Amino acid sequence: MTAPALELMTIMTDKRDSVVCIAAHAKTWDMMKKYCFNAAFRHHRDQFDLCVVVNGGDALEGQTIQDYLAPEYLVLRENTGLDQGAFDAGIKRAQGYDTYILMHYDHHFSDYNWFPYLHDLLHTSEYDVIGNIVTPPTKHLPDDYAIVAEGLGFGHLKPENFPGFLQGCAGFYKKTAIQCLLDHGGLPRGLDNNRNVACICERLQSFIMLHDGLRFGQIPPGYEKYLRHAEHI
Repeated sequence: MTAPALELMTIMTDKRDSVVCIAAHAKTWDMMKKYCFNAAFRHHRDQFDLCVVVNGGDALEGQTIQDYLAPEYLVLRENTGLDQGAFDAGIKRAQGYDTYILMHYDHHFSDYNWFPYLHDLLHTSEYDVIGNIVTPPTKHLPDDYAIVAEGLGFGHLKPENFPGFLQGCAGFYKKTAIQCLLDHGGLPRGLDNNRNVACICERLQSFIMLHDGLRFGQIPPGYEKYLRHAEHI
């Protein structure tokens, strides 16, 4: 079966200083509305640009998203590289921002003050990225980590040498952190939809930044208590 061709739709406006990049999949619109695009998210829609990347999405799904929130960037792409592939497409399409917020379609906030609170927290802190930090980094280490890391050119990034990694790659990033990833060719990602490889790339993304001296901070008050993932509270 031939994979769907890459489609790209962009609405050009004057850029804001922040962009939210959402990694989604085909047929997840109901989940996006329930979680990511909840009332707390929509409350601050005029304060950030929005980039939605849908792996395997079709034109009808894209039109639904466009009609609902009018994202400045809407990318419908082949389902290659899973979430890392989507985030990679997002940061390469939406360049030049001071702040990047990376989220999955089922990440969400319940606090209506989430955007100014976390934006100010990031830019008044010593951290380059704030999110939910998984510790230890060897916890539930995916099979074949060493083989995949070596194959992608990151065999020197040993999990035991780092304090942790960002859950789902989600969080608030300063532009220096995004530039670090771009300088390494973008997010590490597979060329297919292998979930085990995607889980390894999730860790590699964090390890690349930590290896280059960037600093991570946990969003208070604790793991998944502010930036939430579906019903995992």
